[in-house]
Amino acid sequence: WQFSPQRISQMLSPKRLMSTYIAGLITDGHKGPLHPTLDDHSCLVDDAAVASALGEIDIHSPAPKPVDRESQSYEMLCVFLNDCVQAINSAYDRLANAHPSIGKFVLKPRQKRWYPQLYFHRNEEATVDGIDSAAPLKPDVVGLHEKDFNPKALPCCWGFLDATNPQVRIPVEVKKAWPELIWQAGTYARALRSATLERAFRLVFGYNQATCDFRVLIFHNGGLAVSLPCDLRSPSGRKDVVRMLWPVFLWQDAEDAGFPSFTDGDHLALDGSDNTDCIARRVAILSHSLTCRGRGTLVIKAQLCLPTKTATQSVSFIGLQPETCLNGGPRRTRASTQSKTQASKDRKGKFSLYLAVWLRKCAVDEPPKGSAPSSVPDSCVVRVSSPKTSGPGPLNETAMASACSGLFGLPITQTWFQACFKSGRPVSSALFEPTENGNDTSVHWSFSKDSKVNPDPDRRPMIICIMKEEGMSLERCAGAEDLCESILHALLGWLASYERGWLQRDPSIGNILRLCHDRVQSWGADTTLEEEGSEHLDKQLESFHLKSSTSVTLGTWDPKRASEVESAVIALGRPRGCKAILTDFDLSACMQDYFTAAHADARSLSGTVEFMSVRLRAALDASQPYLQSPLDDLWAFFYTTVWATLFHAQRPSMDLLPLSSQELAWRLHVRSRSADEREGAIRAIIKVQDFQRQFPPILRTMAPVLKDWHSALDQMDDVWTARQYQASTTGGVGLPDFNHLAYSGVLEFIGIITKHRDRLAGQGGD
Repeated sequence: WQFSPQRISQMLSPKRLMSTYIAGLITDGHKGPLHPTLDDHSCLVDDAAVASALGEIDIHSPAPKPVDRESQSYEMLCVFLNDCVQAINSAYDRLANAHPSIGKFVLKPRQKRWYPQLYFHRNEEATVDGIDSAAPLKPDVVGLHEKDFNPKALPCCWGFLDATNPQVRIPVEVKKAWPELIWQAGTYARALRSATLERAFRLVFGYNQATCDFRVLIFHNGGLAVSLPCDLRSPSGRKDVVRMLWPVFLWQDAEDAGFPSFTDGDHLALDGSDNTDCIARRVAILSHSLTCRGRGTLVIKAQLCLPTKTATQSVSFIGLQPETCLNGGPRRTRASTQSKTQASKDRKGKFSLYLAVWLRKCAVDEPPKGSAPSSVPDSCVVRVSSPKTSGPGPLNETAMASACSGLFGLPITQTWFQACFKSGRPVSSALFEPTENGNDTSVHWSFSKDSKVNPDPDRRPMIICIMKEEGMSLERCAGAEDLCESILHALLGWLASYERGWLQRDPSIGNILRLCHDRVQSWGADTTLEEEGSEHLDKQLESFHLKSSTSVTLGTWDPKRASEVESAVIALGRPRGCKAILTDFDLSACMQDYFTAAHADARSLSGTVEFMSVRLRAALDASQPYLQSPLDDLWAFFYTTVWATLFHAQRPSMDLLPLSSQELAWRLHVRSRSADEREGAIRAIIKVQDFQRQFPPILRTMAPVLKDWHSALDQMDDVWTARQYQASTTGGVGLPDFNHLAYSGVLEFIGIITKHRDRLAGQGGD
């Protein structure tokens, strides 16, 4: 989305929610995620004194000229941006001296604000850290705290490596075409996120050397907010750039810079309140998705900080200050499990936890009580994500968790809350998107021929979910038998959630987890068996318990078919412990209103592309209407099992042997955006024979299992296609058809692993 420089300035400005918006929350009894837009805030830059100070700023840098090579613009940009910063600092000093307090805002002395100083330098070396396994990046110009910078002697970094490497605060990219510039700037945004995972936005500057246009780029989970081009050859264009830089140097604390208050980088609030008994310490980052847009899921393992009288008395809910995070936010490497600076050690347990009181009304209750065995008492898993929301109601995921939490094959969810800033403002991408009443001048920016216009802004809140159990990828299963048992347990959880009226719609390798410690729970029990280890966590989160609902009113439970599944499970051997769970329900759908035109629309299709059925994938690619069914989820379970088999991490007796060329090709093809390549690999994989010793044991063992499963799903696909054609003349398909698919699919898989039980037990990971 494109916005005027004035609008971008308001987006970046320190701000507070208007009292009328807060009053509306109380009267309306809002239960879902909150998406206050820019019009719901009062912005510091709109104050008369602040606007007057901005008007006094004058920049005398020479006007640039179009150039052929990018490097010819670097020095000019550094001079211009540093002149802007110097002029802004002088204006800020005068403003802070004359008006140290402006309404709800306090202007600190310059050395105590978020960015005491910023210098822009030409950068001639790649950063010393990269993004995941990618090569390190080399921004053209970098904004740093350091005045003196020699990239050859001491390259900069994205995250905190040590006290000597300067950290990139604002990268600048130069190109002569905006599409290429945007893609490159997106890589910088991902790198910035790798250093500050919980930040609400990432700031990058862009300059077009051919047109002398400057833009401010704000990457957030809902997409990209970009300023209209500012021509640096004109006084008005340079003034607009100053207008957009001005609010960055008005940032006083972590909230202004985009950091929510549920965490200070090392500690987390587990219940969305200022209850000091519900504070956990970050132990490890289990996974995170480095994306510029989308859910951007971050999963953290945390351990409850057991309260003591001394510790409780020493806790002070203060704001995250620049001096406690090295003047720019929590600095840590992606791989580090903790980040502790001397400043944070000196805080003696003080950290930032601010959440609005009214937010408690938006949190759903907690699940049925019960414990998950863990080697670390009172440990939990915290998931931070930004799901797409629509409408004023609660998230599907929270409603589904309320109905299904603690069931066999499903996670035990402790609580949910929407992340807030220190002042109580909810974190939402709506701040950087067009407002619903259309009072801004925004337009969709089609910066390339491939840009697709989405008519609606992508509203994404930041949601915190607390779960009791830690999981790992199915790729780390002990062997074929363990993998099939894990898939079965997750499949039984999927069926249980369907019986309660929910279709998950996104099984994948990231959403089906092998529990690190088997849950002590008999299949068929709604809750886990009590064990020692997390009584304190249960007690402290008692007021947030989800109310598990076992009532079935939507017609998705078929007692006769459910009895067939029970008999099949008993014949196979009733599980005495739960090995795996199906997670991530933000793409799930309630069956109550599922058979509507909206769910047949191409925009309502969901899932992870690599694990979509052939028909679902084709409909998505062609943007055609398609009714997503339980059969699509069953296919996703199949493709997940293929993936876990092919990428199996445990390769005993094969450690010294490289992957065969066929395995490498298959791995590439199952990840391909081409469904034909994936299906070609599947056809080859299921034909692997026992005598082909160049393949690992798990692949040879699983091949006939996958072959039978693929054949069964193919037959179900044919029957379902015929049923849909028949129903098209008699009023369409309905719940009985979906019920048949769900129960039949689970029974087919149970039958297949029963048939191959001896074979699976024989492999055992050897």
